[in-house]
Amino acid sequence: MRPKLPKQAGFYGASFHHTEKGARVQGPVLETNPLYQAGLDEGDLLLSVDGRPVNQDNPFDDMPFEPGRRYTIRFIQNGIETTGTFTATQDPTIELLTAESAGEKANRASLKRREDWLSSKRR
Repeated sequence: MRPKLPKQAGFYGASFHHTEKGARVQGPVLETNPLYQAGLDEGDLLLSVDGRPVNQDNPFDDMPFEPGRRYTIRFIQNGIETTGTFTATQDPTIELLTAESAGEKANRASLKRREDWLSSKRR
C-alpha cells in the first residue's frame, strides 16, 4: 500500500457545481478536507483561490495545489462574502500493489498465502 499521488494535494469528498459566478459546494465538506479549515460548507459559493477566480472557465479541480502550502479563499456563505485559509494536504488516495509491482521481493510466506488464495478461486 502506498500513496497513489504523493505530490498532489487532495480535497477528499469535495464536489462543486461551477457557474459563471463561482463554484457552488455540493454536499457537506468533511472535517478531513482542507477546505473545512477555511470554513467552507455545503451551499457556499467559492469565488477565488489566492486571487484566482474559480468558475466554469477556471474549475477548482483544474487548479494546481501544492501539499503543505497555505492558500486563501474568498467565498459567499449565507449571503455574506468572507475569506478563509487552508493548508493543502496530500491526496489521501492509496493504491494496493503486489510486492513485485512496488519493486520489492515477496517473501515465501506472502507468496504461499497468495497462491493458496488464488488456487481457492479456481475451484
